[in-house]
Amino acid sequence: MKKYLIIHGHFYQPPRENPWIAEIERQDGAFPYHDFNEKIDAECYTPNAFSKYLDGFGRILDIVNNYDFLDFNFGPTLMGWIKNKNKDTYNKIVEGDRESCERLEGHGNAIAQVYNHVIMPLADKKRKEIQVKWAIKDFKRHFDRDPEGMWLAETAIDIETVKVLIDNNIKFTILSPYQALKFREIGSQMWNDVSQGTISPSRPYRIFDYDKNGKRIEDRYLDVFFFDRILSPAVSFEHLMRDSQVFLDRIVQAGEHIGNEEIVNISTDGETFGHHEPFANMCLTALSKKLKDSEYEWVNYSWYLAKYPPKDEVILKKGDYGTAWSCSHGVGRWYRDCGCTTDSPDYWNQKWRTPLRDAFNHLQKKADDIFLETFNDLTDDPWTMFERSMDITDHEGDVNELLKINADKDFDEIKIRNILLMQKYVMFCFTSCGWFFGDISRIEPVQNLKYAKKALDIMKMYDKEEAVLLEKEMLLILRNAISNIPSQKNGEHIWKNSVLPAKISDDKFAAFFMINLLVTDDKEDISIFNRLIASTSEVKEIQKNENIKKIIMNIKVKNEELNMENEYSVFGIIDRPHTLEAYVCKKDYDKIEILVEKFASEDFSKYFKEQKISYFGLEQMFYDQKEFLAKRLFENIEKNISEKYRIIYDENIQNIRTMLGIGIEPPYFLIPPISLTLKEDITRLFESFCENNSKELYEKIIDDSLLFKRINTQHDDFLEVLFERKISEKFSVYFKSDDLSILDNIMELFRLSWDIDITLVLDREKNMVFSRLREYMKEKELLIKEDRLSEMDFNGILKVVNIAEALNMNIDELRNSLNPFKK
Repeated sequence: MKKYLIIHGHFYQPPRENPWIAEIERQDGAFPYHDFNEKIDAECYTPNAFSKYLDGFGRILDIVNNYDFLDFNFGPTLMGWIKNKNKDTYNKIVEGDRESCERLEGHGNAIAQVYNHVIMPLADKKRKEIQVKWAIKDFKRHFDRDPEGMWLAETAIDIETVKVLIDNNIKFTILSPYQALKFREIGSQMWNDVSQGTISPSRPYRIFDYDKNGKRIEDRYLDVFFFDRILSPAVSFEHLMRDSQVFLDRIVQAGEHIGNEEIVNISTDGETFGHHEPFANMCLTALSKKLKDSEYEWVNYSWYLAKYPPKDEVILKKGDYGTAWSCSHGVGRWYRDCGCTTDSPDYWNQKWRTPLRDAFNHLQKKADDIFLETFNDLTDDPWTMFERSMDITDHEGDVNELLKINADKDFDEIKIRNILLMQKYVMFCFTSCGWFFGDISRIEPVQNLKYAKKALDIMKMYDKEEAVLLEKEMLLILRNAISNIPSQKNGEHIWKNSVLPAKISDDKFAAFFMINLLVTDDKEDISIFNRLIASTSEVKEIQKNENIKKIIMNIKVKNEELNMENEYSVFGIIDRPHTLEAYVCKKDYDKIEILVEKFASEDFSKYFKEQKISYFGLEQMFYDQKEFLAKRLFENIEKNISEKYRIIYDENIQNIRTMLGIGIEPPYFLIPPISLTLKEDITRLFESFCENNSKELYEKIIDDSLLFKRINTQHDDFLEVLFERKISEKFSVYFKSDDLSILDNIMELFRLSWDIDITLVLDREKNMVFSRLREYMKEKELLIKEDRLSEMDFNGILKVVNIAEALNMNIDELRNSLNPFKK
């Protein structure tokens, strides 16, 4: 008797980029990571690409790519982020789909997802088409094949969405069992009521298209899988992923109610596998091992559908405008106060949802008018043109190529590109997360509002009067979006206090160039985010001495997203370490020179305001760059403190050692100078040791490191970071060169870390060494079998094996296979 298991992971994060710089800014709540994408990647996406399978002693037996067997979709915006930020994980995701295609007769694990997670039933047909076509194009960009299935945001569906999916050759989607109304065997007249979520998840069903007369169109259909209504939420909320045997037992229990060649069918948020449930990726890996000894075969939806096509027709509930898996009221959660919410006290309401959507609908209507006005002269079908424009809005396509059918007509290439970008940002306003949670002041609706403001900014470039009026009209609507938090007031207040301050205009980039120049003396062009910044005049020094510098210059900023340039005149002043300022105006050298003349006078403030000159200090700079500039600004102070700390250290170190030797804690005021000086000494000694593995340096590093650990009772990861950085550097050289002698250096560093008793993570290195060991053994396998392994080969394998063991890998079996070759 054969049964099948399908587990689908819906991997998705809302786009978090600041739309004015196309990068995610630092998010404090994600500490110690830079932002939530980076945090969830480290906890979920990457661990699933390199999932550890451990023995009973916690040693690594195998490193598995869970995407090889997990059915999955990645949101297009998230997949783009992973591709740009973590190529190793991206390659494993793509590899997982490719491997599953080879294993399952051409049917890959990956399916597509509607482009930016909009609630499809609430979108007009034009947007439905764009969401699906862009999703397909993005999928092909990554996986080099057409998608068979498509995930719908929140599984939200209506009949028009079904028709659009059919039109675009999508074979299937995945829904909640509570979205099904009734089903019948194809060819039968008798319907079975399943409106209480009782439809069997063990097989697929078919949704037929019907013509205007209610006649079924036999060759137009969308197939659907309904996930298990008990097991799927249990994975998310009952901690089944903490024990692979418990998980397997629940799968077997669910399988007792299905027939031969049917499926246990689980679908959940992909972030469950490591982010919501820590180490759940390892549970999946262990489950994959256990399944090999069971009656279950782990497959994917695409393969199962091809092998076992539906025998039943299903009719979906209509809902208000459709249905979804996370709303009991159709799709009310995304446009009205229906009662469905998350992270919300009972006394809150979500009446703000309606005016928020109304404001975006108003923006969309006006944006459509400008879009059609621009494109009607160029094409008979503007919306098809927008459907084909995804590459252009991603800055990879060519406007001339897009409009090649109308090459005889004159057009403004920059304007065409920017109007298409405007439409993309309007589309991003409708990302579903903006309505999902309890209040309009949360980060998700604020992000959608930022996209709205960005779209308005582009609109303003071509119709300023209309854009200004439209923003005022939107704010009147948003005034009715009342926040549950009194201090946040309403949508208008949030727009002015959370959205507008996030806008980063070109004059800030000009100020950044000036401030960077004042701190570093670097006059070279700067490429930062989506801007290219360069000086367009000589630097004129007004004053310069050891601590004070005043200069003026002209600076050009090119917005590479919008292909627009602005030039500014800038006055900068630095008075170390307290003052660091830049004053910026549109290019007008005379105006800035007058400002400099008035700098110390009573007229300065009046002139500054009258001439609309912008002020920027270090506090207004970009977060990550601000850290770098502050460090450079204070480096002289740091050096001075370091020298004074060194004196304190030299005068007190022996007393400290004596006190610790007799069990007395050193005075708290001596900890900072001793700790900082030890860090400097250990770093210097460590760098020397990496070049010259002397016994004297080895022992001195141990002595200082143990002292450092002893006086830092609050854990400081300085030693771990120091060792991991250097070992990682050496591994990088080894992987590029295959120079086995480098492994000897790495082993010395491991031995040193063991003597200091620090724990190193080195996850990336573990993954790479495991892969390299497999390749190496595959090369030498025949030599081992035929007893022809040379001493040189043996020594080479042994070095890799020793490193693998140092990285906590179980190499017992491998060592046994090498024993006969020991000399």
